[in-house]
Amino acid sequence: MTTIVAIRTNAGEDGIVLAADTQSNVYSGEELDTKSIGYKMWVGRNWALAYTGVYTPELVRLKGMLSGLKRYHSSEDRAKEIIKRALTPRKSGQRVFEEVLELNSRVRSKGSIEDCLEFVLATNEPEFGVWHVHEFGVLRNAYEFAKAEGLEISFENIVIGTGSEIVRSYLDEISEGADGIDVTEITLPVAIRVASNAVFKARRDAATGGTVDLAVLTRNSVKAFGREIERKVRQAEISCVEEIAAHYSSESEAQ
Repeated sequence: MTTIVAIRTNAGEDGIVLAADTQSNVYSGEELDTKSIGYKMWVGRNWALAYTGVYTPELVRLKGMLSGLKRYHSSEDRAKEIIKRALTPRKSGQRVFEEVLELNSRVRSKGSIEDCLEFVLATNEPEFGVWHVHEFGVLRNAYEFAKAEGLEISFENIVIGTGSEIVRSYLDEISEGADGIDVTEITLPVAIRVASNAVFKARRDAATGGTVDLAVLTRNSVKAFGREIERKVRQAEISCVEEIAAHYSSESEAQ
């Protein structure tokens, strides 16, 4: 599994931040077997989509469609249409991400109900917003999702995944003034820090780990920073190791 955190600003520039961990888990039965790096967030020109659940062939297909790959009979225009259709309310008023509904229907048909996936979708076109995507494809905004989960939120956020309880506890602390944060002044820099810190704290969950994957949406852009963060963390590790090695090299020469 994983931990996904989405926060929308309520002050300053309109912005949405998606943060996720990058630990990919392989299980042997119910036991955690191995861990590796795995990105759980995809970014397009006008959208970002993060998922929690098992990486299945159905998920690979959805990723290919949203990436506009020809082998999945897709294109950039089709990917744009998929997102637009998901945001268009039906007569019932519900918004349904049909491709997610189809994905999980295929997963359930294999008898793998526990492998069904849920998502967080953020877009800046044709609408600026962030939604939880239920396993049946239904989109709910942060307040609708909180109500369905029996939660109270003091600013717009969505949290899913195995580290949710840890993150919720942290966000409750934020709501009470922790870290000197005013929840009526969630600017883009504040949202970036809070979402990232939330994922850091969620590492207490065995299924959450790795560096932070981060996407930032404004009215005019969608940018992904996960690989940049991973690269800089790795560079810092190498630099630190070299400093330690140099320290002992100088001691050896002194002898």
